[in-house]
Amino acid sequence: MKNLNKIIKEFNQVETHLVVSDYPFASEKGEKNHGIAWYTKQLIEPMAKNFGEKFVVLAEKTNLGDEPELLQEGRILVLRIFDHKKPRLFPQILRWLLIFNHIGDVSVHSEFCANGGISNMALLLPFLFLIRLTGKKITFFTHNVVTDLRFVSGHLDLGEDWKVPVLNWLVRIYYKTLSLIVSRFVVMDEVVKNRLRTMVGEKEIVVSPFWVKSHRLAISPTKAKKILGFKKNDFLLLSFGFISHYKGSDWIAKTVKKLRGKNLKLVLAGGPAYSLKEKSSYRKYYQDLSQIINQDKRVTITGFIPEKKIGLYFTAADLVVLPYRGLIGGSGTLTHALSYGKPFILSNLMAELLKSQDIQKV
Repeated sequence: MKNLNKIIKEFNQVETHLVVSDYPFASEKGEKNHGIAWYTKQLIEPMAKNFGEKFVVLAEKTNLGDEPELLQEGRILVLRIFDHKKPRLFPQILRWLLIFNHIGDVSVHSEFCANGGISNMALLLPFLFLIRLTGKKITFFTHNVVTDLRFVSGHLDLGEDWKVPVLNWLVRIYYKTLSLIVSRFVVMDEVVKNRLRTMVGEKEIVVSPFWVKSHRLAISPTKAKKILGFKKNDFLLLSFGFISHYKGSDWIAKTVKKLRGKNLKLVLAGGPAYSLKEKSSYRKYYQDLSQIINQDKRVTITGFIPEKKIGLYFTAADLVVLPYRGLIGGSGTLTHALSYGKPFILSNLMAELLKSQDIQKV
């Protein structure tokens, strides 16, 4: 604890940025590098390395102990202090915000507590209000923005049709209330910014897209295919990310099943959706999809892909497919496809993403 107190003193400075988010980690159950964790790391690492900025990240714990887990990577201090599913989630975070009392700027990522269910999301507003009462400025990173929940009703298992209009109304109230509490919003895409603008008026909205850096593995696509167990003449379709309804995982699997050609292969490179995997409706969806795949040996679900193997799959891919049923936020899959110089195809419901100035520049 003495060492922790020394580090806290080092980072408890006015110029330090405090971030509440998930952050990648490795554990006995495998790595965790899903969207929000990966985005946060990709965002702050270059700022710490190239511009000398300091960051404190309050993140999810990897064990069941009460003591905070500490990881210092240069100018980034990661303190793993909370459990999504515990009712003391928000008090724990507020306690550490008070410990870092000299830091004035706090960034909160919208999905850091999503795995705890709707109760956590409902408590997010009073939690942010309490942060504001401490005098800190809040930058709210909203990873997903939806104004009409119809296209994600299957994803969220909303059930009866009457729920969607009511929830759409509540979503608008939610964001309007957020705009009264936070200092500014950050989104991942220009299209999402325009969507959010209809709900929060003239509130400041900053676009901070995924970093797109050129990546090339020192092996050929043929070699990458061989390592993954495919033949060089296989035409490899890659659908990357968590298996879910709104991402169209079931649709692309059913479509490939109807197509001829033994050399056509579909890889669903991902595992169960992190925030949905414990819901009974999602477990049924995943089970039904698994049955479809078991009937066609050309389709494979890989399960979780560790970060060090992501490049291998994108190098091997002949075409990256994004069969999403709609657009809710920035796409990490598209970012990877651009980074590895891979051709990609989008559903027409995702096509508005191509209007983004950042995407056009890339």
